[in-house]
Amino acid sequence: MREWFLSTELVEIEGMPSSRQGVSVKANRNNWLKRKAQGKGSAVEYHISNFHENAQKTLIDLHGSEYEKNHLPETINSLRKTGDKYRELEYKKPSLFDSKEPNASAIFEALPVHEADTIDIPEFNVQAAAGAGCLSNTEYQTSVFTVSTALVRSLGLLPEYSAIVFCSGESMLPTMDDGDRILVDTRELTEPVKDGVYVIRIDEMVYVKRLKWNILKQSYTVVSDNPNYESFEMAGDDLKRLKVIGRAAMVMRSL
Repeated sequence: MREWFLSTELVEIEGMPSSRQGVSVKANRNNWLKRKAQGKGSAVEYHISNFHENAQKTLIDLHGSEYEKNHLPETINSLRKTGDKYRELEYKKPSLFDSKEPNASAIFEALPVHEADTIDIPEFNVQAAAGAGCLSNTEYQTSVFTVSTALVRSLGLLPEYSAIVFCSGESMLPTMDDGDRILVDTRELTEPVKDGVYVIRIDEMVYVKRLKWNILKQSYTVVSDNPNYESFEMAGDDLKRLKVIGRAAMVMRSL
């Protein structure tokens, strides 16, 4: 079930403002939970838990599975709980004016990173291949990678639905390179997924590729960002061979 929606999608919902500007005003007035929309410039998406129950029902009817539609109360309750988890990650920057000293300096000092400000994300030894593919039958957690709570929140992620894998190969250059860490969001996997970069499994091979859904052909185009590598299409029975593991939310690399 999709959980995040652009203002352009919300204006079509009964009871919502009839313009993007109206949605933005309503969101700011009610402090809606939001995140930056991937690949949409400065656009933001709003979490479904922000909305009135009638709007939630409409969105579930449009984007939910048959099970979710047939179990509306449970689905709405689950989405609200998820929204609460996101809100727990709210990051509030300490303010200079919180200082008890009346003559506090106007220069901001570097703030120490406390344990409460960080989250451990599990790393797996699966190397998402950006080339020929890597066998995935030995995937297991090997370590954890510590990131800031503020970063996780800014990406709209939840720790329990996040993982890190490594890119292998050069077919996704310049987006990502061999050896890059990929922070993966494993939560939003309702098919067909939105166009974007995903970690996928085809048969026993794991890849990181850009997926583009063709609604008319009911097929995915699997795209390599490196023009030296050919794209290919998966449709019909071939779709049963494809498993979307998660959305690539961020690439982490050393310079």
